[in-house]
Amino acid sequence: MIRFLGFILFFLAVHTFADESTCHTQQCIQDKLQAQEDPLARGMRAYSGKDETKDYTKALQLFLQAAAAGKTHAYERLAGMYAKGQGTQQDFTESAKWHRKAANNGKHNSQFALGNFYLIGKGVERDEKQAFTWFEKAAKGKNKRAYLVLGLMYEKGKGTEKNPRKAFNWFKKSAQVGNASGQYYTGLAYTKSKGTTQDIDKGIYWLKKSQKNGYKKADHLLSIARKMQKLEVSKASTKKEQEQQATNKKVTKIVEAKTEVKTVKKEIPKTPTLQKVSQQSETKKTSQQYPRRAKVFAPSSNVRRTPGRRIICSIDTVRTINIGRSENGWYATDACGKRGYIHKSQIRILR
Repeated sequence: MIRFLGFILFFLAVHTFADESTCHTQQCIQDKLQAQEDPLARGMRAYSGKDETKDYTKALQLFLQAAAAGKTHAYERLAGMYAKGQGTQQDFTESAKWHRKAANNGKHNSQFALGNFYLIGKGVERDEKQAFTWFEKAAKGKNKRAYLVLGLMYEKGKGTEKNPRKAFNWFKKSAQVGNASGQYYTGLAYTKSKGTTQDIDKGIYWLKKSQKNGYKKADHLLSIARKMQKLEVSKASTKKEQEQQATNKKVTKIVEAKTEVKTVKKEIPKTPTLQKVSQQSETKKTSQQYPRRAKVFAPSSNVRRTPGRRIICSIDTVRTINIGRSENGWYATDACGKRGYIHKSQIRILR
């Protein structure tokens, strides 16, 4: 009995040491570790060639195992391999099937890819509405590429109704994440008032960004936008000048009206009263200050507060005015209802 137990213990010891000795090599340890890895991780290693040469056939089989176990990332991997023909024949129908599985599990890259398949009819029957639906889901999942595509679909009415405002919003969202095409379409929208209020400055801002990011179409539109900007500045300047001229005309009319009222008052016969005596005295004083008459022959002529200084009114019609003494070519006048000065080049002295 003792001999039998000893034999058993010896047999177990020998096999234990033998089993340990088989994993003293690196290959043995690596094989055991790989066996413990899940199929998805092993598939990724085979696909990338990490630790060994690339093996697409092996990767495909491992991804299929992982997919059968419900690994959603494996769905995307399988979709990509079937689309590219890696480890199998190229099959867009099979690719679309796996993209759909991934898309239904919230994978926004597959949602975007499935949208493309529906848009061009690859692996599925062409359907713009389905394409729009999947692109919209991808965009909600923050797929940056989907922002631009949605903008284009809203702009052209593909898979949905035309909506310039929504198109602009998606273009701007695309521009803000650095997409050169999105920046171009945002600049275009601001420049040509498509879906937003025209703003040439903002248009130039986004077109310059698009150009800097290498989008060639931005060059021509940027040149046009800059010309529009110069024209806009010129129009604003002209408008300001027109407003100033209108203001001057109003002032002149007011002055002329006041002058006419004074003239009418002078012409109305009045009985000799203290008021008349006072007016006569004022008229005499005025005639003493402005004893001469002159004709304004080159309207519009400016009357200034002091020689060569601020304009107090403009005379826009040919008419006769009172003038007084001359100071270096400037004549004192009451043409504006108060003392001012007009240059000799603007008048012809009558007496």
